[in-house]
Amino acid sequence: MAYKYRYDFLRTWMKANGKTRKEILNAIGTQDYKTCYKWINGTTSMPIGYMIDFCTYFDVDVLEFFEKDGLPLSEILEKKNKTNESDMKSNEKWMQKVIETQSRQIDMLGQIVQRFQLENKK
Repeated sequence: MAYKYRYDFLRTWMKANGKTRKEILNAIGTQDYKTCYKWINGTTSMPIGYMIDFCTYFDVDVLEFFEKDGLPLSEILEKKNKTNESDMKSNEKWMQKVIETQSRQIDMLGQIVQRFQLENKK
């Protein structure tokens, strides 16, 4: 049950959304085509800072870059966090659930970043 970087995500996303390397590089604020080529072809992972820039620019959930047991983390969290809205007694309870969900996602991303940092130090 290890978290893994999805080396095929960027390439798959680019094909599905008709984006070019130039558009990706402009979004993250760099012009390094050689490194971008490595990210797209799965030779190396995109650094977290660039991931966040990419996700912010293109409105992509950063958890899409990671998987656990072969499933994207965003999909796993979606399944875990599904709630029956008819059971919510008020907007306040619903909003609290949203805040808790986002907090869990932020915590999970923090754990992933720490693991990647530890792995990259080795």
